[in-house]
Amino acid sequence: MNAPAIWILLPAAVALLLLPIRSQRALSILGGVLAVMLALIAQFVPIEVALRVGPLSLKIDSTLSVLGRALIIQPSEGSLLALIYGAASLWFFGAEASNTAPRIVPLGLMITALMVASIAVQPFLFAALFIEMAVLLAVPLLTSLYSPPGRGVVKTYVRTTEKLPKVWAFVREQLAAGRQAYVVYPRVEDADTAAGIKAVTKESEKLAAARLVLEEIRRGVDVFAATRHHPLPGGGYIPKHTLVAAYRQLTESGEWPPDPALLERIRMKPVRTLSGVTTVTVLTKPYPCPGKCIFCPTDARMPKSYLPDEPGAMRGLQNQFDPYRQVRSRIESLEATGHPTDKIELLILGGTWSSYRKDYQEWFIRECFRALNDLPSEGPEPDFHAGAEEPPNTLEDLQKINERA
Repeated sequence: MNAPAIWILLPAAVALLLLPIRSQRALSILGGVLAVMLALIAQFVPIEVALRVGPLSLKIDSTLSVLGRALIIQPSEGSLLALIYGAASLWFFGAEASNTAPRIVPLGLMITALMVASIAVQPFLFAALFIEMAVLLAVPLLTSLYSPPGRGVVKTYVRTTEKLPKVWAFVREQLAAGRQAYVVYPRVEDADTAAGIKAVTKESEKLAAARLVLEEIRRGVDVFAATRHHPLPGGGYIPKHTLVAAYRQLTESGEWPPDPALLERIRMKPVRTLSGVTTVTVLTKPYPCPGKCIFCPTDARMPKSYLPDEPGAMRGLQNQFDPYRQVRSRIESLEATGHPTDKIELLILGGTWSSYRKDYQEWFIRECFRALNDLPSEGPEPDFHAGAEEPPNTLEDLQKINERA
């Protein structure tokens, strides 16, 4: 009999035997009792000391050799083992109350055994391996392995502020169909403890002020003067993108009729789309260029000849040069500032276009068309060298859809 077998191998073996059991109470009692017994043995039974029990002589050896490595538990470490397994017993006895015993007890025994092994292993360099295994076993303790009955797939969508009217319209449709909606906002009041997080009261005040500004502009007051008549409570004035968001909310809810003239007055940088055509610029990914021009700037993060401090290049870098995300983010930004997006001139920049692979070029343009047509993305850039799957829509199909978009 040796110490590593008692405090490492035994709990690990019992943990494997407990895995199929689903009874909360049985697991909690079995795990807790085993941990208490191991703690008591560690505290009161000395290591490397022969004990006589009648005609028998019992001795717990300190060393066990496994695969050329030594597991050594020193006689002085008995109190440490008692503390470790004593704490584990409290963990296991309490698992029943939290309804997590089927995971806590077997995995907890394995984790405890591995942590003891990390203390005992020689050379000590291999302790990192046991600690890593314990961390991996802790992952299931932090996640839910079982979903409640009837729960489907949870999908998360990110929508920018200008999309709020459409979001609320969708919520109203779901409520009308008899379903429920939950709106979670970070906080109600503005506080220094959570700086940078929007508060309900602050956003409500901003939208209320935006409505007052819009009402004055409808009566013919100058935009600059109207915003100065209604400063924000905390200082500053209503920005134009907030006016546009408030205008869209009022018109899409049916409270106000659409007013193109009003929208044109509150639009940011109206000269940008004065011709009726909106320009959207996207960048291709960094790629080797066959040219060796001395004057051409080179940045490892950017396609050849572009620097990351240019607006279009910054947007490409932020979106990791994904064509779909670049187009959608730019369109949403333009809509948020009141610009029309029904007629778009698409500019593709970045390095030397003809030096890119043809399959990458086609995928890039397909993704741009998908974003313009408001269709879902094909996904991330495929592995063209391994042979990409046939796309769901050809470039010709997407062009025809765009002609009617």
